[in-house]
Amino acid sequence: MEAWMEHFYMLLEMNNPLLQTQDEEEAGLLEQLKSQICDNVGMYAQKYDEEFAAYLPKFVTAVWQLLVTTGNQPKYDLVSA
Repeated sequence: MEAWMEHFYMLLEMNNPLLQTQDEEEAGLLEQLKSQICDNVGMYAQKYDEEFAAYLPKFVTAVWQLLVTTGNQPKYDLVSA
């Protein structure tokens, strides 16, 4: 599980301008990716709580940072839901 968590964390922190969409309404690849990672991390935290405990502080900080830096445009609805 360690390798998966490191990859998820790296992708969650990634901010590649080439993957960002200028469309205010529709989520682009980057928004979809980060939304799916948040879903995956939530599932891991619930299902494998003991194994995930070591990663919890790191992901809580990363997701919180993502939420406070995300705009209120409809394209971010997947991430903030």
